[in-house]
Amino acid sequence: MEQFVGRKSEMDLLNSIYEEESVKTCMIYGRRRIGKTTLIEHFISDKPSINIEFDDSTYKVNLDVINRAISVHTGNEVKASTIRESMDTIKAICCKEKMVVVFDELPFFTSNFSGGASEIQHLTDWLTRNTDSMVIIAGSSVSLMLDEVMGADRPLYKRFMFTINLGPLGITDVRELHPNISDDDLMRMYLTLGGISAYHRLVGDRGYRDAMNRYVLNRFGFIQSDVQLGIVSEMGGNVSNTISVFKAIADGDSTYGEIRNRTGLDDPVLKRVLDSMMVAGLLRKTDSMITSRKSKIYSISDPTTSFYYDIIDRNRAVLESAEGDAYRNLEHVISAWLGKGFEDYCRNFVREHYACSEVGSWWGKAPLIKDGRKVKDEQGKVVTEDVDIDLVAVIRRGNDRIDMFGECKFTKAPMGFSSLNNLVARVEYLKGHFNARYTLFSLSGFSDDLREYAEEEGIMLFDLDVLVSRKSPPELE
Repeated sequence: MEQFVGRKSEMDLLNSIYEEESVKTCMIYGRRRIGKTTLIEHFISDKPSINIEFDDSTYKVNLDVINRAISVHTGNEVKASTIRESMDTIKAICCKEKMVVVFDELPFFTSNFSGGASEIQHLTDWLTRNTDSMVIIAGSSVSLMLDEVMGADRPLYKRFMFTINLGPLGITDVRELHPNISDDDLMRMYLTLGGISAYHRLVGDRGYRDAMNRYVLNRFGFIQSDVQLGIVSEMGGNVSNTISVFKAIADGDSTYGEIRNRTGLDDPVLKRVLDSMMVAGLLRKTDSMITSRKSKIYSISDPTTSFYYDIIDRNRAVLESAEGDAYRNLEHVISAWLGKGFEDYCRNFVREHYACSEVGSWWGKAPLIKDGRKVKDEQGKVVTEDVDIDLVAVIRRGNDRIDMFGECKFTKAPMGFSSLNNLVARVEYLKGHFNARYTLFSLSGFSDDLREYAEEEGIMLFDLDVLVSRKSPPELE
């Protein structure tokens, strides 16, 4: 069994269900390569179990899959001639001892066999009434898993009392899969591979540049093809429209109207595709905090998918002409892309470490400032520019409200006063009464004079040691 890292809360829940609950049923879902099968295998490693992993194939093939799984448990060859007969065999085994019965990659079974969901429903109902055994269903197609269990007209509706939506590993867990790389490379790797366990295991202890050249930028590498296969697997008949949306967003068309104009998709089709992409965790829709905008912004939420469309798909000519070191030719665009991912990482970091009621960013127009003064045009009108605040968080402590504003810099040079001054000026421009706390996030740390000033003025500084959890985050005073 491959190295198991993290997942403490998920393991605690599964063990609690197994030991304590009267109805022992759980659904586990999440994107491909996230670690569902590894989690299940670790959970059942010390328990009597029948672990069935369905194949995207025929009734006969999946009947053989079930028979083999039962045979592994019993030590004797099982040759049930129908799915119902195989389910009856599982019932008989569970009557003799407490078992964990796992149906992994469930959508393969229910999509290829019209009665598949009903068979599992009958077995689950019988086991929960008559035995102390536990039933787990799992799958990588998020939309299909949710349809099977949440749809009121589906046989498995309300059968699975507990749900684990398995997300990415945290960066401290990922460090165990790259024990000898620098923290700088660890952050870059995490922003690119997104905590997807299979990808991090694949690249191992290679440095970021080497890993990118070998596994990501290389057109024959595993990760490029796997990203595409994941989209096909999740989106099915909507693949071509999904790709059109991804390409539009990668080219900078991020509002609904811009995406519609770029893709040429009719409203009903586009709305259906966008909704499906958001359910699958491929897309997110965000709004500017403080001052809401009429047009929400869509962005690609999965890091490896974003890297594929923002970097690889848009720079194919460069990649095909590169000899040996594709990363060198794209380092500047990759660094810019990492900078945007770093902002997302910092927002998530704040969300996880402080009691936030809302976390996001702000963008809009503000006066253009030069030499400390607002710039005006020939008619005396104030000139504006598009600006943003990387991080905005609302934190509640009793009756008190704290408004956190942050600037995030993914640069090689330490952050200095100019970043703080820009942040303060943008916050002062916003209309509202804020209990403001200024926060600065920097991959490369901070200048000595800024550190000294921040300590005196209560400005919160987050350097790389804090962001990779080698040091505790600053307290909110």
